[in-house]
Amino acid sequence: MIGRLSKSSWGDVLSADSILNSKKMCFTLIIEVDGKIHETQKDYDEGRTAELNRWGLRVIRFTNEEVVNEIEKVVEEIKAQINLLSTKNEQKQSPL
Repeated sequence: MIGRLSKSSWGDVLSADSILNSKKMCFTLIIEVDGKIHETQKDYDEGRTAELNRWGLRVIRFTNEEVVNEIEKVVEEIKAQINLLSTKNEQKQSPL
C-alpha cells in the first residue's frame, strides 16, 4: 500500500476532496475534483494551491467532466504524480 487516501480537512486552510498521505514515501498528494463553482473562483484556487505548495504539499486538479468522461487519464495522471513524488523523495534520502 502506498499510503492512505481520505477526504480530509485541516482547519480553515485546507478542505480537500482527497488526500493521499504516504508516511513511508514521505509525501502528500492532494487531489481536487473541481465542479462548476471553481470556474468563478480561479484566483482563490490558485492562491490556495500556491500556499499548499509552500507547505511542501502537491496539489493536482481535475474537472468533474474529466473524472466522468476520462477516468483512465485521471488515474494515469495520479499514478504519474505518485511516481514523481516517490522518485524525488528517494533522491532526497539517498546518501549520494
